[in-house]
Amino acid sequence: MSESPAFLSGQGVCPCKGTLPGALPVKPEKRMDTMLYRYRTRGTCSREIDVELEDGIIRSVKFYGGCAGNLAGISKIVVGMPAQKVIDTFSGIRCGMKQTSCPDQLAHAVQEALRQQA
Repeated sequence: MSESPAFLSGQGVCPCKGTLPGALPVKPEKRMDTMLYRYRTRGTCSREIDVELEDGIIRSVKFYGGCAGNLAGISKIVVGMPAQKVIDTFSGIRCGMKQTSCPDQLAHAVQEALRQQA
């Protein structure tokens, strides 16, 4: 699997197999006026998500693994959105029979980032 950014696996079938053992938020990294958070996903084809926040606004999102086209599209859509809107929009979305999805994991990542930022 390549390390290219990817995003979202809504109704489609993800090409990878298996899941990671658990979501493990990584300590935030300070970049000028923004904060970069790395989130290890759980139960999805994507492995990690980088979320960059500035004053509660999403500045960038990068997925590692997953369905490249869908995830690249979602990553672009959320740039400039308030973090809470991303959480409200994507929380609870499922991928097929899975209990979660890449967008749902993004909501978890953003929620954790906001918690750590407070």
